[in-house]
Amino acid sequence: MRNAQRANNLKIDSRKKEYGLLFLLIAGAALVYLSLCFNNNIWTDEAFTIDLLRSCDSYSEAVWFTAGDVHPPLYYLILKPFTDLFGLHLFLLKALSIVPMLFTMALGMTFVYRRFDFKTAFLYILMVFSIPCAMEYAVQVRMYSWAMFFVTACGFAAVDAWERGKKRDWVILALSGVAAAYTHYFAFIAVIWIYGFLFLALFFTARKKLGLWLGSVLVSLCAYFPWMRILRAQVSGVSQNYWISAIDMEVLLSYPGTLFKTKLPYSTVIMVVLFGAAFVWLVCDLWKDRKQKTERFYLHAAALLAVCVPVFTAATGVAVSLLMRPIFIARYLMPCVALFSFFFAVAWARAEKRVYAALLVFLFLLGTVVYEENWQMEYRSTHVPQTEAFFAEHLGENDLIVYNYKIFDFIYQYYFDADKLCYVEDVDLSGDYDNIWYLDTHYNPDFSENQLAEYGWKKTFVGNYGIEHDEFKIYRISKNE
Repeated sequence: MRNAQRANNLKIDSRKKEYGLLFLLIAGAALVYLSLCFNNNIWTDEAFTIDLLRSCDSYSEAVWFTAGDVHPPLYYLILKPFTDLFGLHLFLLKALSIVPMLFTMALGMTFVYRRFDFKTAFLYILMVFSIPCAMEYAVQVRMYSWAMFFVTACGFAAVDAWERGKKRDWVILALSGVAAAYTHYFAFIAVIWIYGFLFLALFFTARKKLGLWLGSVLVSLCAYFPWMRILRAQVSGVSQNYWISAIDMEVLLSYPGTLFKTKLPYSTVIMVVLFGAAFVWLVCDLWKDRKQKTERFYLHAAALLAVCVPVFTAATGVAVSLLMRPIFIARYLMPCVALFSFFFAVAWARAEKRVYAALLVFLFLLGTVVYEENWQMEYRSTHVPQTEAFFAEHLGENDLIVYNYKIFDFIYQYYFDADKLCYVEDVDLSGDYDNIWYLDTHYNPDFSENQLAEYGWKKTFVGNYGIEHDEFKIYRISKNE
């Protein structure tokens, strides 16, 4: 009796230590993400988010604002109560994108640890952290990290619904799936594939649960029905005009690099080889276990179906792009990245100790390189600090800032007071300004010398500056003395 009690106590202590290590790994990831947030750099899509939050006083206004764009509204509705309470601060918005990344990692402490073991959970969390595209979008003021969490929760709930089938599993499946659909449309497509693969799994192994599957589908459709009219209108608008370039073989071959490429030599090749080997390994295991149908068989089948979700999501995007017009780019796979990680962890956690240890070293190295690259991107890749310092020193009360890059409206409106900002074609040169600071981006509308001379202005070159990826020359336009 005492020996059994002692063994049970040792098991409990071991689980506590393992939970502690997983928690420390997630806490370390949180600190890394937070260290990337102390800057004032945004890009066009982030500027759209900020413009929406600044322009909309109510939740209904936010919904209709994004209805005129090409995304569903949930992400903005998540942000709005925080900005209403604490104000519109870039650090806050970036930090709110970190939260779902940590939730996604925390699923490693719950679902992955419970279903598998510590090694699988540790590898899953480390992989989510180390994938290059995940760290980049973890601190952006966009919906991708939230979409990742909802899709991952939906995928894991589907596994639980297949194996256990408790009511809670079906509720989580429906709620997370609807949340994903209201966050990003390619998250919606991923959820459709999750439901499709769950149907196949149930059809061949547990047909009695198909009624629950159908009920979950119907509840989800009813919850999404109010948005369907907006979705149709957005699809119609996209089918007529959209910014994404045509998809060809070169673009297709670039997708793995978008997900995995770093300064680390051959990082994309290594990751593709590791994923390919994992796929072969799990398929062989399933073939060997096909008659026994053990618990391991179902969990390995779930891992294979999980990796099929991003693959088929990408295939859907490519197919629609080829049949209608281009609508898919590689970053739209971001919501599925943690499912990649889950599949990877399930396969490689079973490797012998030396291989497993080498894999951990590689992922830590990869994560370090990815962090350095993202730190450079957040703090060193733009001229924003220099541009802000210049205007802090030189911009006067009666000055005007004029730009000629029309599509950067959102960007300029974030960095400069709207009352001091004007597009070049809308400037009234008869106005009584002390100085006009002209941001001249090449190959865009420009002031002519005759136009300036007519109103007694002269143009003097100041220097090369920039905001985000827009580099421009600053000219001081002042009155002839």
